[in-house]
Amino acid sequence: MTLPYFIRLIGLCGASFFLVHAVLGIALRLAANSILRFANTMKPRDAARFLMLLRFLPFVGTTVVVLGICLPSYLWLEPGASEENVGAAFIAFAVCGASILLNSLLRSARALAASRKFGIWCRETRIKSELSATNLPVDILDSEAPVIFLAGVFRPRLALSTGVLRTLSPEQRKSVFRHEEAHRASRDNFKRLLLLLTPEILPFSRSFRLMDEAWAQFSEWAADDDATGNDPGHSLSLAESLVRVARMSAGPRPLPLFTSFIPPDHDLSVRVNRLLGPRSFESKSWRRVRAILGAAACALIALITVLLVQPSALQSVHELLEHLTH
Repeated sequence: MTLPYFIRLIGLCGASFFLVHAVLGIALRLAANSILRFANTMKPRDAARFLMLLRFLPFVGTTVVVLGICLPSYLWLEPGASEENVGAAFIAFAVCGASILLNSLLRSARALAASRKFGIWCRETRIKSELSATNLPVDILDSEAPVIFLAGVFRPRLALSTGVLRTLSPEQRKSVFRHEEAHRASRDNFKRLLLLLTPEILPFSRSFRLMDEAWAQFSEWAADDDATGNDPGHSLSLAESLVRVARMSAGPRPLPLFTSFIPPDHDLSVRVNRLLGPRSFESKSWRRVRAILGAAACALIALITVLLVQPSALQSVHELLEHLTH
């Protein structure tokens, strides 16, 4: 197939994005178990930040390589206004690159639409829109189901059922509100959107599911810690709230951009035992982790700078891209 200059440029960006992202993504996936073991030695809040940074690493690193190396070499060394034949593999890689990016955008758009639809429904069916015990905006729903969702990305609101309010004591309600306020303060729903926006390794796959679930678990533990503040009384109250809500009838499954008080895929017993038992962590410095990641970023920028000022290096990159197109 013969393609003009700018169509080849777009295809080359897509193909190189797919290949570089696949290499980085597979490396991250293979190291996932070791990464999670290391994260378990950190405080939950630090572990959640650590996993979030690593989840962005393949996408950010690939974007830097494509825009900082592949694109300049093509624009500088490829003759303009030329047409060339391209191979089937090049087209397949370009389509895959476009597919993983489009899939991430579509699933994020669907999640945002579902979140907005639920928010409209809450506002139309709520029986009360305020509660003196919390600073969170609240939609109280007339339902016996165990509904405790922090819904919304940019202006999150707490969706709460009357059944939950009747089940919990005033002190237990306060522990729930402190937990959800911690989620809002850390912008966890917005982080969920960012995770949806990061591409997978293959189109329509869930390559990073293990790390995403671990991030969600650490975020819950971090919100528990923020809500209790190492106070035994607050810890006991929150643990009792978890058990009481869990004993209620099955509730609706939360949407992708919701933070549920009791996520359906988490081990409740582990969370309760954390609250009732001592919480200790090995001395793993979050500052050291940030320093390592910062040094890696600086090394990548330095490498790109060297390549851009060395014509022979860009020539080598261009030759590799020529092999890719054919």
